[in-house]
Amino acid sequence: VLRHTRERSAEARPRAPPLYPSILFRAAMSASRRVALALLLSASAAGAAAPSTTNGECGEDCQAADRDSAVLLQLKQAGGAAVDTDAEGQSSACLGTNVQCAAQTAHLVASGKAAPNAMWYNMPASQDLSLMDTYHDQLTNVPVPEKVVAHAGSSTRLAMGSAADVAEMMYRASKVQGVTDKLPEKFRGVYWMRGNPVPEELMTMQYAQWYDDEGIIVLPGAPFMWSWAAGKPKNAPSPMYTEDLKGALGVIESLMSWQAAISAKFTSCVEGLWKTVKPMVCNVKDSSDKEAYGYMQMHWYGDLKHNADIGMLLYDTTQNLCDKGSSGAFTMQAYKNASDGTAWRRTIQFGKGSCADKEQGSYDLVKVLDGEGAPVQPYYDEFLEYMGDVPLMVWSGWKDAAAREAHMELLKDEVAQMSKGCSRHKLPVVKC
Repeated sequence: VLRHTRERSAEARPRAPPLYPSILFRAAMSASRRVALALLLSASAAGAAAPSTTNGECGEDCQAADRDSAVLLQLKQAGGAAVDTDAEGQSSACLGTNVQCAAQTAHLVASGKAAPNAMWYNMPASQDLSLMDTYHDQLTNVPVPEKVVAHAGSSTRLAMGSAADVAEMMYRASKVQGVTDKLPEKFRGVYWMRGNPVPEELMTMQYAQWYDDEGIIVLPGAPFMWSWAAGKPKNAPSPMYTEDLKGALGVIESLMSWQAAISAKFTSCVEGLWKTVKPMVCNVKDSSDKEAYGYMQMHWYGDLKHNADIGMLLYDTTQNLCDKGSSGAFTMQAYKNASDGTAWRRTIQFGKGSCADKEQGSYDLVKVLDGEGAPVQPYYDEFLEYMGDVPLMVWSGWKDAAAREAHMELLKDEVAQMSKGCSRHKLPVVKC
């Protein structure tokens, strides 16, 4: 330590606080003090003001947050146990949600339980094409943007209709024998993304694969699984909503370009504490509900061997240079007294490195139609009142079976190119 101090004193530049060698660092600090230091450093990063930009450069707040992250990283690299990590390389000092770099679905592929890419065309059973065709004819056709045509073919269809009608259609079109019946009851039905700043409104998990031994659900991108506001409800939660179709079509273009699958690994709320310190809304006193906490990941083109870098979504939305290089974490937590799956908190957090400690864009996921298709109150009536006369837009399928086959071939070709590292899309994945 003395030698280290003398060397630093001799340098002709401002001195920084020395980082002690790991052995002396551990000897000098008790376990409780190490944890306290880590929490203090994390708290300083979490409490930083919102990033700002000036002439294309990061403001002081953003730089301060980066310095805090750098201190944590230095402590970790120096071997100080103030920042402990688990087997997956996650920091236990994070006052938010730890970002898991490895794909939580990779072992499903390695064990042969899942195909390498979770896509609508390799599900155990297919959606009823004639039913979707009937529903499309009952709705108002929406011209498909060129960007969607490039990724899904000219015969992929979009349509819009009343909120009540679209909710009912989503329920029936996504309920498939051999798929839906294998899901736990709590995940069946149609959900409202209440308070979502993105103009997305309804989603369903009914056409998803459930891996019971692992507690993992995998949702492919498929018709009638998602719906968007084709206009701006009176109490829309953010400026991303538009009076016309631009807001909804912009989101659809991105989703059809990524063809992302979503996975969630469920555990008890107590086990979820290993990943999330805050916000934690599920009941940490109840260890009996094994599906109270879900850690979520996205997988570009359904690639279950890799975890999509969802931190890029923040920069794509804000175009703030301070947000570039961010990491992100999504969770799905059952509200207390809602173990039946009727109400969840969908947390969205961003940060730097392995710690996502800044909450931004979280919303409630509440069930409006149950597993039998019946309205769930009070959420169903609240949703219809919120939407008013604003219609909902859905991906309503394809013109015919030939169009579906053509879309499948486009996707298979892209998946093949991705496996060779030759994809035309530069979709970043988390690198461990």
